[in-house]
Amino acid sequence: MLYENPFIQTIIQHEQLMHDLRRVRSLHLPQSYIGAGYIRNYIWDVLHGYDLRELHSDIDVVYYDAQDLREERDIQLEQQLREETGNSKWSVKKRWQEQWPQLTIITA
Repeated sequence: MLYENPFIQTIIQHEQLMHDLRRVRSLHLPQSYIGAGYIRNYIWDVLHGYDLRELHSDIDVVYYDAQDLREERDIQLEQQLREETGNSKWSVKKRWQEQWPQLTIITA
């Protein structure tokens, strides 16, 4: 079976998380991802039997795009995500390659 890992199964069962992952993918940002805090908080809640959060404390989107380094783009994307979801906790951050030159991005 493709999703035998219980961790992955748990993530796939969270409709909002999967929807947000797809939402970020639809932005077509190069080398982008949602910060691990969102997933960590969800897994923590599941493991401890807490009610699922409808609005997370923060949802960080990180990406690297050498072709567009404008801060305005980050602001526009952040505003778009906030308006689409009604969640003011979205944060878009450009990652500078110089910060992590050896970082390997794994995509599904």
